[in-house]
Amino acid sequence: MTVGCAIGKVGVIGPYFFEENGITTTVHAAQYIDMINNFLEPQLWSRRINNQNVWFQQDGAIAHTARAAMAVV
Repeated sequence: MTVGCAIGKVGVIGPYFFEENGITTTVHAAQYIDMINNFLEPQLWSRRINNQNVWFQQDGAIAHTARAAMAVV
């Protein structure tokens, strides 16, 4: 199962399951961008969180560095 969530001072956002046709899959840049645009950003806006104060990090790694994803965040 490939799942993500956000944890911060406002609580937990998620979980978000990365799936294609109902089957969990390895996360790639296009899926990551889709999650940011269609799941995470609306959650942040609904909680009135300014996107300027948000950092994205995956499994303790450095912030996501796919060029396409960096252009979104």
